[in-house]
Amino acid sequence: MLEFMYEGEEVPNIQVYDPEGNPYELTEDVNYLVQVIPAKESDSGVVERRIFVSIQNPINGNWRVVSDKPIISTLMDVTVPPSLKNVTVQQDEDNDH
Repeated sequence: MLEFMYEGEEVPNIQVYDPEGNPYELTEDVNYLVQVIPAKESDSGVVERRIFVSIQNPINGNWRVVSDKPIISTLMDVTVPPSLKNVTVQQDEDNDH
């Protein structure tokens, strides 16, 4: 997960490139999220503006990000929690609950 902080009303136009130089497609609300936290709700007391980019199964190497405005970047190591793929239920005759 990549996090980019920015200032100003206009969201920066960013492009992400994998280590082979191929553009990584960004789709808003799928792998690309813009978040604005109003000053009254932010911990800092000022408006916080962020862009989050999720990269599924990233290839090893140096990724490149290009932006048309100044940004501050952070690389986040996010562990996906385990999930259930299959659930079965069996009723036990001795269980009244």
